[in-house]
Amino acid sequence: MSDIEKKTRNPPRALRGVWFGFVVQADISMQMDVLRWLRSDPRYRVVTILHNKDTYEEDSTISRDGAEVAVKKGDRKSDHFHGIVRVGSKITAQSLAKRFGSYLHFELLSDPAEYAMYMLHQTFNARDKAKYEYSDLLDDVALWDEITEKEREDDVCALVRKVASYRTDSGEISVDDMLTASDAVALRSLMGHSYFYKTFVDKSDSKRGCKDGDDRA
Repeated sequence: MSDIEKKTRNPPRALRGVWFGFVVQADISMQMDVLRWLRSDPRYRVVTILHNKDTYEEDSTISRDGAEVAVKKGDRKSDHFHGIVRVGSKITAQSLAKRFGSYLHFELLSDPAEYAMYMLHQTFNARDKAKYEYSDLLDDVALWDEITEKEREDDVCALVRKVASYRTDSGEISVDDMLTASDAVALRSLMGHSYFYKTFVDKSDSKRGCKDGDDRA
């Protein structure tokens, strides 16, 4: 097993705990009250980001103030916060919600790093959505750093070479080849950092900081 795979399977002790993701609608006062409590209570560590550029991806109907409202593709969504909260003791999402009067829904995160990257819309599934910057993060930004530190602890160049090894002659990265090889590390890296690989790995070797070299996976 490679060092990259070991780090992926065994997160550092500092990352162990119970992690929940949540979304707070900025115009719903009770949800904002829960967020203010999370921010002030020392039992919780929380990092958030305000999404104020999101738009609807298709025509649909949503529930707003107890009524059904039609929205069109391209309409701007209401401002909302995405957040991650770390709870030191074991607790379920339902129990955590009950602590706050069930005004806010919490989702247990099996992959906090994936959700952290989604907060910036830097995941594969969010590649076409409005982008947010690291500087947009709010509250305990150090928590976001700790969540994503596992990714930075990896040998970055080795990871780049690993993904680059799946380039086809046309310069595209083949997801099919990754699936055939059952290469979960490369696939996860590609999905989590698709924008990075689109603009960096797909360039010629002379324009990349990490050379393929003889140790390309």
